[in-house]
Amino acid sequence: MTLDKIKSGAFKFAKKYIPAVKNQIQKEMDKLRETFHKKFSEARKDTSIACLPENGISEKEILDKVELFTSRSKKYYTNGGYTSGSVYTKDEAHWEFLADVMKKCIISNPLHIQEFIYVT
Repeated sequence: MTLDKIKSGAFKFAKKYIPAVKNQIQKEMDKLRETFHKKFSEARKDTSIACLPENGISEKEILDKVELFTSRSKKYYTNGGYTSGSVYTKDEAHWEFLADVMKKCIISNPLHIQEFIYVT
């Protein structure tokens, strides 16, 4: 048994069976959850939609909202911006290609293999 496995096992045991350790971990998790919630709920309060509207909205309104929300993110990956691990290419032609592929496949449901069978 390696030292890492021993340490991991001891931590798991302490986390589960020693009240002081369990309480300290819970306090840290609560603090982390609160910090995370404050940071992201404040940042997204203008863009998040908590429930469906009682009355439908037009396609134009939906597209306008989508444009507003996505335009805020573009600064991270256009005009010299770069966010590692979240946007893999800045190539607009590539995104147009993916949109074309999605348009052709959007109605398919891989769970219904009889109707949407892929044959080579």
